[in-house]
Amino acid sequence: MRRLLTVKRSAITPVLMFMLAMVISCASAEKLEKQVSGTWQGTETQEIVVINLADDSKSIAIGEKTYPATIEKVDVGNYLVNLKVQTESGVAETWTLRQVWNNNGSDFTLVINRTGNQETLVHSKHS
Repeated sequence: MRRLLTVKRSAITPVLMFMLAMVISCASAEKLEKQVSGTWQGTETQEIVVINLADDSKSIAIGEKTYPATIEKVDVGNYLVNLKVQTESGVAETWTLRQVWNNNGSDFTLVINRTGNQETLVHSKHS
């Protein structure tokens, strides 16, 4: 009888661990979308970038232009959000947002890569 209980526990434990990992990763993905949403400023161009990935109507506004966006993939382990963005030319492009955390893990910048153009974004004082 004890042996049967041990076998059942050893079979159930991996399943429960897997389910817990899935719940944590889903919650982290949503958290990442919220963390990158907000008002940012390019360090090179000084353009204001407003990222809205936390609401149903997802978009990225750069300067005066707003682009509808769809989240393609969230890679929590690498701090990446891959987006499909509808540009003014009507062509959908893949853009990537990557969190870059400081040494003590208290704050981060964003690196936006949009079709070969890459820029670092910092939290804007306009937010």
